[in-house]
Amino acid sequence: MKYCIRNAAALLLAGAVLCGAAGCSSAGGGRTVNKYPDGSLVGEWTNFEYDAVLGQDGSISVETDVSGLIYYMEDGILMADGYEIPAANTKNNNGDLTVTGDITGEGDAVLLELHRTGDTLSERKEVFDGVYEITGGSLKQRLFDEYAGGISEDVSLVIDRGNCELRMGGVGTYTQKGDELTLSGDMLAQAGYTPEKTSGLYFVLENDNAYLHFADGTVEAFRKVG
Repeated sequence: MKYCIRNAAALLLAGAVLCGAAGCSSAGGGRTVNKYPDGSLVGEWTNFEYDAVLGQDGSISVETDVSGLIYYMEDGILMADGYEIPAANTKNNNGDLTVTGDITGEGDAVLLELHRTGDTLSERKEVFDGVYEITGGSLKQRLFDEYAGGISEDVSLVIDRGNCELRMGGVGTYTQKGDELTLSGDMLAQAGYTPEKTSGLYFVLENDNAYLHFADGTVEAFRKVG
């Protein structure tokens, strides 16, 4: 799981500006150089297994769906490990959430303690939507172990229209110049995206799709979210 998450982080780069609008020229080696403007890669992208967010500041974070363990329904009921937790069991204290319930048959326990750190970008927000630091609860370590490969530093829970995802920051950094990309970060290198593999890395944009071309000849595809 840890490999897949880190692997996804290296492949998440995309943009929305086409060659016809940005301008193109030929380069040695038989490829076309696309003069994409700075910021073309900023946003959220998916490979349909993981979502990834490229920040304006060059940061890379990865989001993975955790609905296999927890998600909220429209009426505020939390589905936790297959059990229905009534909406009244999610207590809101100035934006922070504490969720209690019984998923073991041994009586109510604190399942999650969440400290609100921000909002989602959704225009149709539901009652508990937001970005949270996971500060406690019996499900905290399960989320880290089963969905973040044991990583716990700089991990947030994102609740967006009831859907729950883990957002892992600090995965790596990127810089973009035209269609050329430079990736850096120990986690990316450990996942196999070494300086040798990413040397000369470039991307091609087609509609909402991005195709990353690596030094070893492999091509990875991502699609823009939203």
